[in-house]
Amino acid sequence: MKRSFILVFAVILIHAIAASQSTPYVSPGVTVSWDFAGRFIVSPKVSVGVFGNGTFYNITVGRSSSSSDNIYPHYFVECQLGTLTAPSAFRKMQLFWGGGVGLTIPASSRNSSVSLRCSAFTGYFMFANLSLLFINGIQPDFGAQFVLPIPLKTDYGSIGG
Repeated sequence: MKRSFILVFAVILIHAIAASQSTPYVSPGVTVSWDFAGRFIVSPKVSVGVFGNGTFYNITVGRSSSSSDNIYPHYFVECQLGTLTAPSAFRKMQLFWGGGVGLTIPASSRNSSVSLRCSAFTGYFMFANLSLLFINGIQPDFGAQFVLPIPLKTDYGSIGG
């Protein structure tokens, strides 16, 4: 647990340094996904981070649950980073892509172990998302993530002179 606090502190420090040259944001969202056994999973989340020069860094927290007893409900904390694809002549829209690493914390007393969580994603407001939980083996799920990034700072330049 001490390592988790050190990791979170390091990411917050990186955010503070990067924020002076970047735009901070908050991004609520939800992921709807299925594991490879066909079980439906819902994961509301919120991210807080910075974006600048086509790159973003954030800390995401959320809760994952399912109607299936085989999917254990858990909270998660994940450090994520990503970038915007380079502009090109044949592609009209750039896409974000990235990934994250974090921890899951059980939401019930039925499961008591903290586990590793990794994710990969690509898209723009709607993302294809792959998550891997490392508990009792590897538990993958694949789905769509919908996000709404809200900038917390705007800079429109000087007006008038």
